[in-house]
Amino acid sequence: MQSFICSVLALGVILCLSNHLVLCGNPGFKARLTQKGVDYLRDVGIDILKKELSSLSIPDMSGTSHIGVGKVDYTVSNMRFTSLGIPSPSLLPNPTIGGVELSANGLSLSLSGDWRYKAKIAFIPVKDHGTFDMSASGISLRLAIRIGVDSFGRPTISSRDSDCSFGLGSLHVKFHGGASWIYNLFDDGIESSLKKSIRNEACKEIRKEVNEDLSKEVAKLKVVAKIDNIAEIDYSLVSPSNFYGAINMENKGEVFPIGKRNEAPFPVPLIPDDPDTRHMLEIYITEFLLESAGFVYYSAGFFQYNLTQDKIPPDELSLDTSSLTVQSTISELKKLFPNMLLQVNVKASRSPEVIMTPDALNGTAQMDAKFFVQLPNKTLHYICTMEYTAHASAILGVQGNDLTWNATYVGVDVKLVESNIGKIDMKFMRGAVDLVDLAMLSKLMPWLNDEGKKGIPLPSVDDVSFENPVLTLKQGYFKLGVDVSYKGVKK
Repeated sequence: MQSFICSVLALGVILCLSNHLVLCGNPGFKARLTQKGVDYLRDVGIDILKKELSSLSIPDMSGTSHIGVGKVDYTVSNMRFTSLGIPSPSLLPNPTIGGVELSANGLSLSLSGDWRYKAKIAFIPVKDHGTFDMSASGISLRLAIRIGVDSFGRPTISSRDSDCSFGLGSLHVKFHGGASWIYNLFDDGIESSLKKSIRNEACKEIRKEVNEDLSKEVAKLKVVAKIDNIAEIDYSLVSPSNFYGAINMENKGEVFPIGKRNEAPFPVPLIPDDPDTRHMLEIYITEFLLESAGFVYYSAGFFQYNLTQDKIPPDELSLDTSSLTVQSTISELKKLFPNMLLQVNVKASRSPEVIMTPDALNGTAQMDAKFFVQLPNKTLHYICTMEYTAHASAILGVQGNDLTWNATYVGVDVKLVESNIGKIDMKFMRGAVDLVDLAMLSKLMPWLNDEGKKGIPLPSVDDVSFENPVLTLKQGYFKLGVDVSYKGVKK
């Protein structure tokens, strides 16, 4: 049963956390496993169970049977499944227990094994051995699994004594080999003992596998995923999940510096309720997640760039104060500092802003550019500071289990903040725009799109991939509908 339970539940348990509150406010990430998704997980688990029956371990059983001519001690061993029939299983969210409930009626199974006995009949010791086939039908199983979370936002699962019931209808054992006149005397006793033992031990073993084996596997699920050497994303639970009609969860959905928890200083948009059940899994990601990523890189000092002549491709742009580009930026420099090179130090003045609407995903980056002239003695002479507000748009996508994007640079607005050389005529801004265009197109946009190709990992478990993604932009968030596929198992 371990393979069955693990396969059915480990795929979805990361979406089923409950009974814990670690953050007040709106989540940056929400997900809903619909009944369509739960049904798929159930089918995957059953398919795996049927394929792996031969590897399941069934404990040996021993007992004593009293017959008219004496007492017989017997042992059945090396038991292995040969078939399994599960006509009508169900796996459903259960809000009463805060978890999921597996139930199946009319199960049938068959197994084979070895038997041996020893007895004293009329004070004469006898013993024998052989093989047997056993078949059982009319089996019913109900198993409730409670899904919670630990203090770190990681999933936990458990099952109580009252959460499992196992009913066994009829059981028949057919013996082969040995002295038939002996084992025919106690086959009813063996059947009765096996039936009682299976009833007593089934739930005990199932719950042990849930509370020990499966619990250990679930504890390995990661709620923090590394993006690169600067940032990681936190998907830990932030509010109690609910199990009404689906499995719903609310997660942190925020990017942090690796090993730190510096909260981003802006609000999280509200994700409204959505009854859509077209996909197995519905994922909702707010603009807050992307903005928190921008805040991390901004705080790490990533958004800064010193533009010098040696970083510009030959014949593309001249930073000489006597060139047309510089003259169209700050015309006064040709007179004050003729034939000297300009250096522009660009640095973000605030964290990038991300705005999602049903029509587009737009980003804005505000930067200060400090202009310096490189004097003959190799020192820098401060000229002025200009504020640049750069605009970009992006197209989101899904590659494998990662959220990806491709950004396009839209343009920039420029204004003078401070001057160290008196009044600067800002009527002609083409040169100032060219300079920031160059910095954006040569530095920031390539980095941004390289990161977009790598993407941000979405929460998932091993051997599960997302298929048929449908991405829709909303106000303040976007919605991603996907189906899930377990490797090696056909839907």
